[in-house]
Amino acid sequence: MKISIWVVLSFSLMLAACGQQQKLPISAATAKTSDSTLTDSQKSDFWMQIPKEGEIAEGPLQGTRAYTIDQKTNSVLFEMPLFGGKNSSKTAIKGIPGGTFEVLNKTARVNIPLQYLSTNSIQPQGNVSLIDPTKLPNGDPLPGIPGGELPKIAAGPINVRDGVDLYIYLASKYVGVFAETKNVNPYVKMTFPIKDLGQTQIVGYFSTVPAKGNFPGGFWLSMVIPPELQRLIEDMIN
Repeated sequence: MKISIWVVLSFSLMLAACGQQQKLPISAATAKTSDSTLTDSQKSDFWMQIPKEGEIAEGPLQGTRAYTIDQKTNSVLFEMPLFGGKNSSKTAIKGIPGGTFEVLNKTARVNIPLQYLSTNSIQPQGNVSLIDPTKLPNGDPLPGIPGGELPKIAAGPINVRDGVDLYIYLASKYVGVFAETKNVNPYVKMTFPIKDLGQTQIVGYFSTVPAKGNFPGGFWLSMVIPPELQRLIEDMIN
């Protein structure tokens, strides 16, 4: 099968009630992380400093939108090109309250609330378990690490549709998501930087991961969580 384009993965995050999170694989942290609550003015200043959009900066996917952070919904949308797959309606991701998954115009879209980007947010339940945060499920090193810091915690698999499982990796300064695709094999391993729209800084990485042995291939996307966004997330949790 000839590959023409590649996978798209996206995250858009929505807030969920704490009472709905007790028996779910990923739950919002409830421990207070700061003694002070941000004022509206401080929140506005922080939002203005955050790179809200990122694009793949090199290779055949150059210019492709990789993520969008939505201030109104407290959400982030990650997008990556998908070489195949029919459109599918938006469905809830079990285990991530407010999270959704859909395929639209050969683009897979995954939605998850910003408050789940805290390293305290993973509490494995059911079929989801903690995994080695320094490696992909196939044992390979993580392909694109902003700043070189390895994640502190990771969990998966989180099934979002037939043949597609997500693995979430969290560090204090970035989030990484690996979409394992049983029906799509990229065949080649490539990593491209993601930059802000002004092309002034690297804000993440997009990688293709070929199948290896009994492990399916997939797609990796990482996004930097700048200090201003970290503080906003703390405020959401509080």
